Amino acid sequence: MTLARPRASHTRSDPRAEERPGSGISNAERAASRGAQPEKIFAQALSREILGSGGVRDRYLEQADSARGTTDITAPITSIEQSSILKSGRFSNDLAHGPSDGSSKLEERRDE
Repeated sequence: MTLARPRASHTRSDPRAEERPGSGISNAERAASRGAQPEKIFAQALSREILGSGGVRDRYLEQADSARGTTDITAPITSIEQSSILKSGRFSNDLAHGPSDGSSKLEERRDE
């Protein structure tokens, strides 16, 4: 059994379809369902939804550009610490015989 597709009186897609929220595919399907040549209208509408101004590709590229800054306000401190470690083997604020050094005397292992 074949169902007849209702034919619209116009051949162009509904221009308001671009304003409706939804995926590019559902918008293209909606536009194609109203046209006399649904396969052609679907392809055009999908192309517009993906490649057109404000389409999926543009939105993706815009989001990809966001939050890619390389400025690091802690970079000078990190650089100073790296330099200190390479020169002396310790952090710049690591005191000789400081309270966090721990004991230096040799202790017997208790698990043996």
